[in-house]
Amino acid sequence: MMARMLEGSEAIARKLAPLKNKVPEALRPFLVKAGEEIAADMRTLAESPRRTGDLIESIQVTGPGETTPAHSADGGQLKAGEFEVLVTAGDADTRHTHLVEGGTKLRYGERAVQFARALRHIKSDQPGSGVHLLSVAGTHCPGDLWAARRRW
Repeated sequence: MMARMLEGSEAIARKLAPLKNKVPEALRPFLVKAGEEIAADMRTLAESPRRTGDLIESIQVTGPGETTPAHSADGGQLKAGEFEVLVTAGDADTRHTHLVEGGTKLRYGERAVQFARALRHIKSDQPGSGVHLLSVAGTHCPGDLWAARRRW
């Protein structure tokens, strides 16, 4: 019986080989949609500290195989994997996202409240979604900070 499984596995592998390239194409719309949902939540959470709206407008979704925008978290140098979506904030005119996220006052014994951190709790019911969120803070700030990249 074990010999039959080994013989059949080669035939199955040959039949499944053409599907290997179709999977990323089929999943892309769903990954981008999930990234857009996260970006929409980030925009909503960024409304309370709104002054000019530049931060909200700078929130971008980077689809599979694409590179993050210039001047965003990681400076436009991060390329999303084929099963990955990246959500970033910041652009050439909006380089203050880390100040909005982490605050500008030193808080002793108090953690900074970050809109991206709050978002993690909103989306925590969707583990393993394959969607990643880049912290808008690329530098060290007071309070509890995210790593440069966090898997949901």
